[in-house]
Amino acid sequence: MSRQMTIKEYENHIPSSYRGNYRKTMSGKSKATVCRWKKDKEDGVYDTNCGNRFEFNADGPTENHFKFCPYCGKKLKNFEKRKTI
Repeated sequence: MSRQMTIKEYENHIPSSYRGNYRKTMSGKSKATVCRWKKDKEDGVYDTNCGNRFEFNADGPTENHFKFCPYCGKKLKNFEKRKTI
């Protein structure tokens, strides 16, 4: 049977570019009350403002009944498409 990971071990598995957002969210220091998702036109993946990316196999957050961000737990808002330059 495998043992459960400690918080420190779990944090080490988070990419370094996301660690600041993760720690801010987990400590309650993040002032945002919602997590805004923007869809990247090129690859169809949603970028979250908590610093993550999420891809659906079909449709989007609304059609899949997503109400909260699975990363930070905040309410989802604005599923706008991101403009490419």
